[in-house]
Amino acid sequence: MKKCMGILTIGTIATLALLSGCATYVDTRYNNRVPEDKVKVENPQPVHLQFQFKSMGSNNNQATTQVKNSVFAAAQESGLFSRVDSFPVSNGATLNITIDNQISGSEFLGAMGKGLITGLTFWIIGNNVRDRYECMLHYLPEGNAPQITRRLEGGLYTGMGLIRFAPKNARKTGGFGSMVTGVNEMAYQVVADGLNEIAKDPNFARTPTPPQDNQQ
Repeated sequence: MKKCMGILTIGTIATLALLSGCATYVDTRYNNRVPEDKVKVENPQPVHLQFQFKSMGSNNNQATTQVKNSVFAAAQESGLFSRVDSFPVSNGATLNITIDNQISGSEFLGAMGKGLITGLTFWIIGNNVRDRYECMLHYLPEGNAPQITRRLEGGLYTGMGLIRFAPKNARKTGGFGSMVTGVNEMAYQVVADGLNEIAKDPNFARTPTPPQDNQQ
C-alpha cells in the first residue's frame, strides 16, 4: 500500500479500489498535438497564473501543492509568456487553471468491481482502473480583449494485480507505482495542450493599441 500512497491525495478511483502493488499509466488519447502545431508568439507578455486542484468539485489543497510546479512549468515552457508569476503582473493578464479529479456513479461501481475481482484472486488476476480529470483554462488578456476559455480532459490508469496488461493509448510513468508522478505528467500534458489551444484564439496575441502622440 505504501507504494501507492500518492493515490490517497490525488487519485479518487484508484483510492476507492484499494490497490496494492500498482503501476500508473498516463492516458495519451488527448495528447494529439505534433510539434508543427505548436503556436508561437512574436511578443510574449507576462501573466499571473492561479492554479487549483479539485477532487469531485472540492478544493484539494494538498494535491494543489503536489502538482503546482508542473502546471507552472507547462505555462513557462510553452513559450507563450515572457514570465509566469504567482502574483499580479503589470499588464493585468491572468490565467486561471483548475484540474478536477471527477468520478461518476458508474465509474465508482466499475472500479470497485475490478478491485473486488483482483482481491478475491489474491492479487493474481489484474485490472486497470481509470481516473478522469477535467482541466479548465481561463485566460483574460490585457486591455479589453474578451476572456478565452478551453476545456480538456486527461486520464490516468492504475494497474493492479500480478497478471495484467498495459492499457491501450497510455504511457507508463517513470517509477513503479508512482501515482504522484503520473498526475504531474498528466497535468503538464493537459495544460500544455490547453494553452496551445488558447494561443490559437485571435484575441490571445492581439497587440494593445499604443497611446497616440498628440504633439504636432
